[in-house]
Amino acid sequence: MNKRRLLTILLTSVSVITAAAGCAGNGGQTQAPSESAGESASAARETQAGTETQQAQDEWTLHFMMPYAENHALAKTIAGVVAKYQETHPEFVYHPEYISDSEAYYQKLKILISSNEAPDWFFGDPDTFTEGLRDMGMLYDIGGLIEELGIRDYFMDITYEYPKYDDGSLYLMATGANTEYFFYHPSLFEKAGVEPPKTFNEFFEVCDKLKEAGITPLSAQSDPWYLLRFAAMVPYRMTKNEFIDSARTGQTSFHSEAGIKAGEFVQQISQYFVDGWAGNDASTARDYFLSGGAAMWYNPTSSALDYVTDENQEWKEDIAYFTMPTLDGYNVTAGTDYFANSGKGIAMLADSMSVEMKDFVKFFVENFGDTAFYENNYISGIKPENTTDISDCYKELLDNFSKVGPQNYAYCWDVRMDAASNEVLKAETVNLAIGEITPEEWADRIDKAVKENAGN
Repeated sequence: MNKRRLLTILLTSVSVITAAAGCAGNGGQTQAPSESAGESASAARETQAGTETQQAQDEWTLHFMMPYAENHALAKTIAGVVAKYQETHPEFVYHPEYISDSEAYYQKLKILISSNEAPDWFFGDPDTFTEGLRDMGMLYDIGGLIEELGIRDYFMDITYEYPKYDDGSLYLMATGANTEYFFYHPSLFEKAGVEPPKTFNEFFEVCDKLKEAGITPLSAQSDPWYLLRFAAMVPYRMTKNEFIDSARTGQTSFHSEAGIKAGEFVQQISQYFVDGWAGNDASTARDYFLSGGAAMWYNPTSSALDYVTDENQEWKEDIAYFTMPTLDGYNVTAGTDYFANSGKGIAMLADSMSVEMKDFVKFFVENFGDTAFYENNYISGIKPENTTDISDCYKELLDNFSKVGPQNYAYCWDVRMDAASNEVLKAETVNLAIGEITPEEWADRIDKAVKENAGN
């Protein structure tokens, strides 16, 4: 935290006031101000200057860098909590920095860190990048801070557990309660004569019938993280998270049964994507679905809710959802288990922590939930004080989130892999989805990257 300590006292200019020449009663002579009046004015000016100087000396700034647009529900929630805090703490200066492009965000973050100009707070995943910062002593112990401030009960279980590292330490404070769904248009399902699928076999039957009815099955985007969700689905249903946790360290090959099935699934499902999907960004894919161009759209609630729910936080007309289908012959996961996470967590610089910062953290957590739910349409994993006025839709989504449980949610592969192997994984999964390489070639390249980078 960069405390702004003024090195010099603010100077206040004193203007000399000359009274206008009097009319009758002063003999036409200029009347000088009395000595007592001058002393009083001087004292008032000194008091004001002293107050302004003290306030300036007490100012402290929070530089908060986030990978979201300024109008993102999470960014607006944070700004709302800050505004409430500033009502009673005018010395608190908030300096947000919004970079919605993920690659650009991390590029700048790494530059600032290497230049010893890291933001006081920033968002990150529990990956090898932030783990390295933790090991360097740059990050504050969030688990210890939460216990010290007595605010653990505000966090839902997954929200608290999700950002932990493999050793159980907690250096990120997550805020979300994200679940991921296949959103769909019931009217288009009815037109094709299909019902929401429960298994993957049924899912592809639905896709075929939609195509036969002249309906595009899935709107999709080209972002690597998005395609990796599909890559992870079958291995998760086969092994829970055992496959990715062993494959990321080289203990299991991507040439194993689960790995090859992951590649085959990506190529199979991509055949049902909207034409030209490889050029779609998130907003293009979203808008195509919302306009009725496709029957289904897979997305996390964190980015979908503003578009599939109305001003009363209920589902919009002709919008419904189903969860990740199950896999015939495998029962290591239940139908209520799927991708559920708390999103990126807030990292706090150890050098920025102070008594003032801790006071703000406590206020932040205590006020976050209500600001998120009731003012910004954001489903928070930090519980609100007021739980009675949450809409039925949001109650249902929160219930879904809690049913998954902290030991059962599907891992995001791009969070679990080491940074170098992850770059290869993302690039080759795009190549796989567009048909440039086979599942076997995909597995070869990922195995090679893991062998070269895992543990480095």
